[in-house]
Amino acid sequence: MLLRTLLLLALLSCAGCSILDVLGVTNGTLELPLPKSPLSVPAEYNSMDDDRGLAGLRVELSGAIERTFTAEDFPVAPFSVAGRGRVFVEVSLLFNGEPRASGPIASGRAQWALETDREWTLEFGRRENPPAPYIPNHPDEPIEYCSWPTCREYWGFEIAPRFRNYDEEVLWMVLSASIDCPEGEICN
Repeated sequence: MLLRTLLLLALLSCAGCSILDVLGVTNGTLELPLPKSPLSVPAEYNSMDDDRGLAGLRVELSGAIERTFTAEDFPVAPFSVAGRGRVFVEVSLLFNGEPRASGPIASGRAQWALETDREWTLEFGRRENPPAPYIPNHPDEPIEYCSWPTCREYWGFEIAPRFRNYDEEVLWMVLSASIDCPEGEICN
């Protein structure tokens, strides 16, 4: 009974914390930053306030992390996550300014396995190419997206054609994680 009471008091005193924080089981963090727009894409196409951007974004995490975020929540500061388990992500993009848009104009699912001592970042963007970091190749070679050591995976979700800002536009989700970096090297 005493243990249950102490756990309840710890939860109440730590508003915004998860049960994992209280039990000291966390081994990493997850952050959802504001999207970055490349110079070739108008900023409003990745704005969290504009329907031509990401104003209707909804990100639902389940499995090892049980959280839901909407565009109003971004940027999401790093929060504690477990060091193991699977995370399932369901992404949807609604267009609030169009009454004939029944349901999401883009949606998709992904998953990944958590690892201990990692700082995870989940980024979103509307653009032609994934906002995944890569190691520059020779100019004659194609770009290999997500070749930077911290980039784990990227997923592209098709946007309904009539709601795209341009023909090649896709809703991207990019997962990155910190890595153990040898001293003197640049890894992040």
